Amino acid sequence: MPDPIDKQSTSQIRRGKQRARAMLEANDFDGIADWAKNGNGVRRVLISCLFDETELICFRAAEALGVVCAIEAGRGLNKVRRVIRHLLWLMNDESGGVCWYAPEAIGEILVNVPKLRDKFIPILCSFIQEEPFEQGVHRAMYRMSKLDPDMLPDMPVELIESLDDPDPVIRGCACEIVGTLQIYAAEDKVKSLLYDNTEYKLYDFESREFVHKSVGSAATDALVALTKNE
Repeated sequence: MPDPIDKQSTSQIRRGKQRARAMLEANDFDGIADWAKNGNGVRRVLISCLFDETELICFRAAEALGVVCAIEAGRGLNKVRRVIRHLLWLMNDESGGVCWYAPEAIGEILVNVPKLRDKFIPILCSFIQEEPFEQGVHRAMYRMSKLDPDMLPDMPVELIESLDDPDPVIRGCACEIVGTLQIYAAEDKVKSLLYDNTEYKLYDFESREFVHKSVGSAATDALVALTKNE
């Protein structure tokens, strides 16, 4: 059974979700941070926003959950651990409602709470080939690799295999990751993708909007990173 996140009534959760969604829609991350500093319940409603019908709200909710957990970590790590365990439980069929965006949310929490990385990053990365979380795990790994390549475990075989994936999100993110991590064994695979013009969508953490990039462009960036020290 999952750990409870916050004990609230159904009506409190509904009102909280409406408030959180309005803030996410308005890009009001300062308001969400103030809410987390001054009250309870924000963690639970942000998790509920990961199930929103609007994809951009899901991505913003994942980012906001990382911000909120960083604030919570200042009071102690136990509640943050419970949030991560709850998200992992939501990646299980037994939860009754699989959360497709749980990997992105876990990734954001680990970006913001370094003390929990050693324990939970290997668990998150173990889902790299697990349906339906492949996209989310690759996006989370891409995000973490850009901030600090040392954050990720050594897993070149899985990432090289991802370069052949039919999903452009996975191919594109894998290109970026192998470049950042300097996985030289992937160089030939990366070269084979230079003219792959298939576009995929990424969440931009500066604008908090979606941007589009081609797999070939990601492969070009990766090849530059792989060959710059030659």
